[in-house]
Amino acid sequence: MTKEKIESVRSLERGFKILECFTEHVTLSLTEIALYTDLSVTTCNRLVKTLVEMKYLEKNFQKKYTLGPKINAFLESVNRKNDIVEIANESLIRLKNKFNETASMYLEQNSNRVCVAKVESSHALRRTVKLGEVLPLNRGAVGEVFLAFMSIDKKVNLINKNIVYTDSFLDKIRKQNYSINDGVQEPGVYAIAAPVLDSSNNILSVISVSGPSDRIKKYESELIVEIKKEAEILSKELVKYNKRN
Repeated sequence: MTKEKIESVRSLERGFKILECFTEHVTLSLTEIALYTDLSVTTCNRLVKTLVEMKYLEKNFQKKYTLGPKINAFLESVNRKNDIVEIANESLIRLKNKFNETASMYLEQNSNRVCVAKVESSHALRRTVKLGEVLPLNRGAVGEVFLAFMSIDKKVNLINKNIVYTDSFLDKIRKQNYSINDGVQEPGVYAIAAPVLDSSNNILSVISVSGPSDRIKKYESELIVEIKKEAEILSKELVKYNKRN
């Protein structure tokens, strides 16, 4: 690592250290920040000025510092995500209770899919899903549903990244409102995914139920009906939530 990169990393670490001071204090003077971070006043002054310019901190009329609007924007985003997860959990719990298979929900982020909620099966042999797991959109039933309902602009961008599905394949998913993946992503694992849409049929998220192929195939037809029903319920709940917020 070059000297410039080392300095950049050090400045970033010190910047986070300064922001962490405000987890226990609403307002702090420059001297207090220096005291709590074990940094010199000169170093603190330079870093705090940068944080103010970037709106992560702001200076009040007492010439003390407090968290700025950028931090509030992060908090709003986190709170919104938590609300969405709480709403989704009701549907996921119903699916898990009915079939005792792992149910999960994903959001699309930077051309990937991220698991934001899950309720796992109690079977010893089950599909294990990790919260926060990031997977590409060219893997599995969940990715196929995202691609089927994605805007043309986003889809073109992904096709340029060698994620290619035929139009007829994606049209079929749109028409039936679900996708099935039997052992393609993981041998022996069966997954069914359905879209959660807004009132304009834009995709908000995708819910999925997954488990061992030989077990899920026994109630595949019923599971398709139920996951589509829960996706529709969740769509209505999220539309109502978005109108309120």
